[in-house]
Amino acid sequence: MRHSSRSKLEVPSTWLELNVTVAGALLTVTLLLGTVSTLAAAAGKPETVALVVLTGIAVVLVGAALVRLSEHLRTDGPTLQ
Repeated sequence: MRHSSRSKLEVPSTWLELNVTVAGALLTVTLLLGTVSTLAAAAGKPETVALVVLTGIAVVLVGAALVRLSEHLRTDGPTLQ
């Protein structure tokens, strides 16, 4: 009888690829927002800095939530009730 379970190291799952993609996009957007915030501060526009910082916090929170959700779906699978 053949062993039917697959090793997790053989084939990367779709959820793992999604995690890596979202984490990479999150890092890119965070670095971009940091650059824009620094440039706005150098230009002397504090209201723009505040807007960029608030947008950055929202992006990080949403991105982290997406990574946690996809990791949960990768490990536990979707729950259908």
